[in-house]
Amino acid sequence: MTSGRTYLDYNATVPLRPQARAAVERALDVVGNPSSVHQEGRQTRRLVEDARESVAALVGARPSEVVFTSGATEANVTVLRAGWDAVAVSAIEHDSVLAPARASQARTFEVGADRSGVADASEIAALILSEAKFHGRRLVSLQAANNETGVIQPIAEVAAFCRAHDVAFHTDAVQIAGRRAIDFEALGADFLSVSAHKIGGPMGVGALVIRDGVTLSAMVVGGGQERRRRSGTENIAGIAGFGAAAEVALRELADMDRVAQMRDRL
Repeated sequence: MTSGRTYLDYNATVPLRPQARAAVERALDVVGNPSSVHQEGRQTRRLVEDARESVAALVGARPSEVVFTSGATEANVTVLRAGWDAVAVSAIEHDSVLAPARASQARTFEVGADRSGVADASEIAALILSEAKFHGRRLVSLQAANNETGVIQPIAEVAAFCRAHDVAFHTDAVQIAGRRAIDFEALGADFLSVSAHKIGGPMGVGALVIRDGVTLSAMVVGGGQERRRRSGTENIAGIAGFGAAAEVALRELADMDRVAQMRDRL
């Protein structure tokens, strides 16, 4: 008798999609630095920009708002360590949010969750209104969905409250991208983090979406790549794979209701 294993741990990582693998392999055969102005450089630049458009489409953002990173951890840390005076995070955030928040010089507040694992939006609102404690350059970071329980968090409600009170809002959308539709424009968030390997792309690449017009210190300074927000020659193969995975994930969103029914039966 032959026994086998069925891999189900998609919240940790999704197996590499064939389309992403093919995109990586094609990109590895392309010669040229995307910062170069000659034909080879422009050809490589096209791979990056095509992928940027695909990732932007997945999260409902403008391509100009997408900055490629080494992953969602870098994206999260970049936002949390951006010199805020006060930061509020939910106590159930991923460590890539909690650790930089706790290590920062900001006054950091951790908001609890109810018995269902939903962060307390009323506690966040009360904190924002408590200017004696929560003042200066302020940031609220709330995940879109929990990485262990899958519980959906009230990010639209919290983002709207933050926007009304001039508080920056960031969401770690790693676990919801490709599973539910995301509309960054309508959400009104200032920052959003996503990761390629959570949607069937390669490991070691992600993106930070920064709303046009929002100021954020450069992640890495140097040659000025990624619109001077993250210097360093881009990971072309990884980015190409990310773009391909984003395209497939966007198409498959229509199938998520069926997948949810199968999950519930299981």
